Amino acid sequence: MTQELSKLESLTGEQLSARAWDIALNILILPGLGAATGDSEDEIAQSKGRMIVLQDAYSTRCSVQE
Repeated sequence: MTQELSKLESLTGEQLSARAWDIALNILILPGLGAATGDSEDEIAQSKGRMIVLQDAYSTRCSVQE
């Protein structure tokens, strides 16, 4: 879970950087050019999905069953 958290933090940082470049490219150089850069959207969604699965598995294994 710690590994997935660090991966998610890294991807989020990359996404913020990519979006900042998108804004700069759209405003300063050529409108629409920012769309050519990727912002890790799919990777972040997959990472969040894995985090949910890990949390569910942890809850299931660690919950007190009556």
